[in-house]
Amino acid sequence: MSTAVPHPAAPHHARGSAMHKAWWSLGLIPVGLLAAFLVGEAIPALLGYDIASTTPPWWVMALALLGSLIALALPLPITWRFSRAARAQGEHGSREPLIVAGAFVGIFAAVTLFSGLVRLALE
Repeated sequence: MSTAVPHPAAPHHARGSAMHKAWWSLGLIPVGLLAAFLVGEAIPALLGYDIASTTPPWWVMALALLGSLIALALPLPITWRFSRAARAQGEHGSREPLIVAGAFVGIFAAVTLFSGLVRLALE
């Protein structure tokens, strides 16, 4: 007689499930990162400032930061939508993709803000 207790299998998410799509939507973050870099460089250039040779005024740096954060955060609503749908389907851990995406955007915002403040303080 065996006393082995059966263990539940690890959750498997079907290819078209909302949870699967929520995790795959994190693949849009590198696209958002590239867009954030381009926007952050383009705003001062469009306003006539060369970042390589001069430090633009604080308001130009603030506009560039805001624009880059918006560009980076564009994938968040997609991840939020699929995470919410996964939660409605009863998927366990449905908020994890959104937490990962939000943490990435938050860390990017903190590092960018810190580097901008240091640059202004050293001028």
